[in-house]
Amino acid sequence: MENEKIVNSLDNIVKSYKDIKELHEKIEEKKAELNSPSSIKRYTTSSRQEELDNFVSDCNAKEKSIRKKMSTEIKNIQNEICGVYQYNPDIEHDIDFLTTMARGGMISANMISTVVSKYRGSESTLLFLKQKLKDAGLNASPIDEMLFSGSEIDLNGNSHFVPPTEYFNALSSDIENGVSDVSLIHNLSKISEKTGAESTSLQNLKAEIKESLDKSMSNMLPVF
Repeated sequence: MENEKIVNSLDNIVKSYKDIKELHEKIEEKKAELNSPSSIKRYTTSSRQEELDNFVSDCNAKEKSIRKKMSTEIKNIQNEICGVYQYNPDIEHDIDFLTTMARGGMISANMISTVVSKYRGSESTLLFLKQKLKDAGLNASPIDEMLFSGSEIDLNGNSHFVPPTEYFNALSSDIENGVSDVSLIHNLSKISEKTGAESTSLQNLKAEIKESLDKSMSNMLPVF
């Protein structure tokens, strides 16, 4: 699993997010321009509204195109994470190491997490490891934090496997249809944390948002 590919996709999504924000700013600037005293004096209300409508329509078309690109990047991330299982001799060694340590009473959740973390970003490998550890009587729950798949209980109380593709398909659709900023940043952070793909662009964006929120809070008048 090459986390570099996931990092590149995260970087591209962040860039697209900023491009959309820039489009929104341009719309506000156009509104201010058309509502300025000089514009009101020179142009009729209907002509100014028509110009604004055309401008907004053009920006909306650009945003739709950008969101499709973002959705495609999510699909690229999905393809990296949800690929077929590939044999790796290191896996057998790591399983043997963990089971041996367990027999000696020297196992811990942190040890399991540390050993399997090298396989983050490869869902099939993590699922294989999880089942192997469960078969050996070990607590495989630390692996759950690295997985995008899960399980759900039906009305009859039966548990069913939920493949990771469901998460990515839903996220891809949400982004294309206009997901909220909070949800987008949350999910990008989730992908970064689970896969270990460290995107500087994403970290910078989160820092910028936090700084903006801190400024907004500091400018609020105290309520007595």
